Amino acid sequence: MEIQSKETEALHKEIVDGYKERLGKIEEAKDSEEEQEEPFERSLLHNAIYLHRLWFEQIESSAKDTSSPLLEEILKRRESDLSTFKSWISEFAKASQPNGWAIWGWAHSLKTFVGFPIRGHDDSIPLGVTPLLVIDCWEHAYLFDFKNDFDLYVEAFWQKLDWDVIEKRHHELATLFGYNLK
Repeated sequence: MEIQSKETEALHKEIVDGYKERLGKIEEAKDSEEEQEEPFERSLLHNAIYLHRLWFEQIESSAKDTSSPLLEEILKRRESDLSTFKSWISEFAKASQPNGWAIWGWAHSLKTFVGFPIRGHDDSIPLGVTPLLVIDCWEHAYLFDFKNDFDLYVEAFWQKLDWDVIEKRHHELATLFGYNLK
């Protein structure tokens, strides 16, 4: 099952290109009246571009293996399982639709993994959390291909998610901060 058709992917990337173009214009107009009129737009655009980069990275591969030794180890230590993890993150996805994200990442101050929904691209984002896995819950990501069946969209996500990308993100983060994130 594909997570998005070629048409949806093209639309999605066109939207991201629009974010990049707008951010470029704002960066060029630093200290101008235009930037002062929209002081929070820069953070929204930066987050939108970053979250979409993470999104596309984790679903564009042709990997067939949908298992994750890293996640299995994390869950084992917490006496949980993959089904429970997927349900937990899926609930965050439902909470953040029609225009938001579900995030699972590393909370630096707590030194543990956390999950949460966010609204838009910049509302309710906790500081000090590095996203490892993201689910795009904006309507443009699923409506054309899945209509109103958001649950089917999320199921397609789990089937398409490349855990190697998530594990690579985890490894880079662990290397950067010099400790084991399990």
